[in-house]
Amino acid sequence: VPPLLERASLGMRPGAMAAEFDMLLFTKGQAEADEMLDSQFNLFGRPGHAGPRLLRQHRPPRAPALPRVPMQFVKSHGRRTYVEIDEVERVGAHDIAKPFLLLEGAGTVLRDAGQSFRIRILHLPLRPSWDGALSLHVSSASHAAGGNALAKALAELGVLHTEARASLTIDGRVLTFAKAHWQLLNTASGGLVLTLTGADLSSTRSSIEAVDGDSVVFLSFRCGTQGEGNSVPPSDFDILPAAAFVSSLTPETQRHFSLRLPVRPETRPSLSVSTSTLVFADPSYDRTLAGPGAADTLRDGEGKQWKLALDRQEYGTDTPLYLALGWIDSGTGLFVEPQSPPQDAELTFQRQPASLKGVEPVAPEDLEIAGLGGKKYLINIGTAYGITFESFRKDKQTPVVFQPGDQIVVSVAIQMPGMTQRSQLSVRANVVSRPIIAPPPAAYALVVPDGELAARVVLHATAPLPQVIEFPQLLDDLAVGHVRRAALFVWPTQALVAAGPKEATLVKVDRTGGAQVPDKPSDLQNILLLPKLQ
Repeated sequence: VPPLLERASLGMRPGAMAAEFDMLLFTKGQAEADEMLDSQFNLFGRPGHAGPRLLRQHRPPRAPALPRVPMQFVKSHGRRTYVEIDEVERVGAHDIAKPFLLLEGAGTVLRDAGQSFRIRILHLPLRPSWDGALSLHVSSASHAAGGNALAKALAELGVLHTEARASLTIDGRVLTFAKAHWQLLNTASGGLVLTLTGADLSSTRSSIEAVDGDSVVFLSFRCGTQGEGNSVPPSDFDILPAAAFVSSLTPETQRHFSLRLPVRPETRPSLSVSTSTLVFADPSYDRTLAGPGAADTLRDGEGKQWKLALDRQEYGTDTPLYLALGWIDSGTGLFVEPQSPPQDAELTFQRQPASLKGVEPVAPEDLEIAGLGGKKYLINIGTAYGITFESFRKDKQTPVVFQPGDQIVVSVAIQMPGMTQRSQLSVRANVVSRPIIAPPPAAYALVVPDGELAARVVLHATAPLPQVIEFPQLLDDLAVGHVRRAALFVWPTQALVAAGPKEATLVKVDRTGGAQVPDKPSDLQNILLLPKLQ
């Protein structure tokens, strides 16, 4: 990187101009030909000659303090970071949304309908002598007392569910858990412990011992179907095996989380590193993620309107596709189940190759979903489904390669009430190469105190992409035609401070000049420690 030798700022007001003058210098003694960066411009890159000149416009913050807003307006008007509206702190006489959570260990947060559930792994790091059990500690600000209310909420979320699926991946080797056990804690921290067991541990010791700095070790957990009618399973229950990972077109949205696990070998020297996790969301960014979907509508013989809806009008190949079919209520505009719903709604997919100039148009090709068999899939009315582009196949073995300019064609054939023949609804969406999920126009930094008069930055990112994107009300949004999304940032890091209080604050600066900076002692939050189990 060329060194910055000179810099001049012009003006001391917002909108000031800054000029930079860069130089390229080389060590003496090299041959002149070796010093040239370009043979056609022999003065560029020789000792003492100037490199490129840069002119940039800087606009310092005009309104550096982002306002704290009441809880009911955090999502609709807030610009300060938050986790969920049940994670609050007392500021004066008001409850204000916490700007972040700092969790000891490897962890994440699941959110649903204004509730948040903190999930962390106990007894880490993994060692070659590991007994095959992974324990997850789950707590919630909405269920601080724990007890059966927490267990019921986790069952409805799909965490305590017989359809849940969990696996541990160690450098590509997948261990699938077959059994689960849960119990409530009576400690001061409360919460619930979910223990996963039943994995095949053959050759596990050698796999863990071979882990190095480039290895990838993570837990993948996919929740069961979410629903208010879910009952709490017995304390010991079986979960789905590996063969059920792709077995049917399942209703969405099913929650999923993935956690990186630290590993410590035993037969060679290693450094013990304590991990922690930063979790936060940005409501102003969430609002920019919302957007219109694509849809096709048709009225049946009784005058009722039916809609086939997609969550986007354009997709990248790394973006899941969500869809729903249903009857639209004329009063609310939402999906409602008709009194006599058809039972044979058949879903199909096609890829329409891009039309190229001078090339004959190509007929669309039928697609199938890996692991499901056939090319027609029965779906339920008024239910959302999700499909990833990587699961599409031309046949059982040949993956589909989507190119920019292609279209994905989603169709449903259905026998509508009052119609003598089957009707078809069809929606097209474009496949594009550019990123679909835009990064937030802001910079974030986790800052920790370093003594009484200094602080240091532990984590920093400019316009990062989120680790999790959630749908607050996917089915209703598909019916309306405008889909809301909520992003969550989950950043792992090492131990914050070697000695002293483990506390930190999250700083945010956005392009409009607004900044979230600490202005009171309560802005320094303590890390949420793991419970001490007997």
